Amino acid sequence: MTDNDQRKQFESQGYLIKRDFFKDSDIGPVYRDIELEGNKLVHQLYEKGLLTKDYSIDETLDLDTKILLAEKEYKGTTILLHTAFASRLKESFGNLFSNGRLLDLIETLLGSKEISGHPEWNLRCKTPNNRYFDVPFHQDAAYLEVGAEFFKQITVWIPLVDIVLENGPLQLFPPPIGSVATTPLCKHHLQKNLDPSFKDSWYLEIKETDLPLNSADVLTITPLSKGSIVLFPNCAIHKSLPNHSKSIRWTVDLRFMKTSDPSGFYPIDASENETKMKLRSSILPEIPIDYKQWALDNQNILMDMDDKKDKNDFSIQGPWMNRWK
Repeated sequence: MTDNDQRKQFESQGYLIKRDFFKDSDIGPVYRDIELEGNKLVHQLYEKGLLTKDYSIDETLDLDTKILLAEKEYKGTTILLHTAFASRLKESFGNLFSNGRLLDLIETLLGSKEISGHPEWNLRCKTPNNRYFDVPFHQDAAYLEVGAEFFKQITVWIPLVDIVLENGPLQLFPPPIGSVATTPLCKHHLQKNLDPSFKDSWYLEIKETDLPLNSADVLTITPLSKGSIVLFPNCAIHKSLPNHSKSIRWTVDLRFMKTSDPSGFYPIDASENETKMKLRSSILPEIPIDYKQWALDNQNILMDMDDKKDKNDFSIQGPWMNRWK
């Protein structure tokens, strides 16, 4: 498929799937970093008395088993692991951001050589039957400042394991043909306001009555092999289904933007002062990432817990809480 074909497909269908895009040598280091951070977290939870056993030192257990055992005792385990990677860029994640083939593709879809990594990237540790990671229908732009929806940003969803219907695939609402660039931002609600049983939820949700299309039009992206990628714009409506398997569904999502555009992490009229994770320019095909800026120390990831009266309060706060309250 030519660059022009890929751009046309992305702009007409609202998404692009590239199967087996990353090799094991690309995603292997990512998984090793997850393993290191997972073991570190489990050990910290044990030291804080939240686990009865330090599963991190049991060499007979694989990472999935360690995390599942820890989560069985302390439900906030996977949320804390998610937090450990947010805003703390590991070099393995940075290598995905800087991957030349991926930047070539992003350049085609953005229509610009001036490319930066968006400051929101995520590790998704979807454990079986854990509703904290069953993400409802939403648009990524809704989590950003007002006005961010008018700037083109591209999400890249990367499975680190094979995705099947049972372990929680991605679902997309493809927009009407030719309307990708003008897809409006839907009204969002805090999930915890719609359903009191989700009192700790930090997710936004679009009500079914506010969805612009019939639910029959939804696209379930499965099967999908690990290392494949799904690309979609920041106003694409999407969600993930529950994981009903017996193992963890590991995925990573990265976002890309034009360097001249605001990220939406700050008010649009103040964004000219924000630091950009520049990855490519018209002069330089590859710009090294400044890890001093983007790889903050996460040794004290559990410090916030010391200030919480309720150790079972797993909520994550962000600017979207005020935008959609």
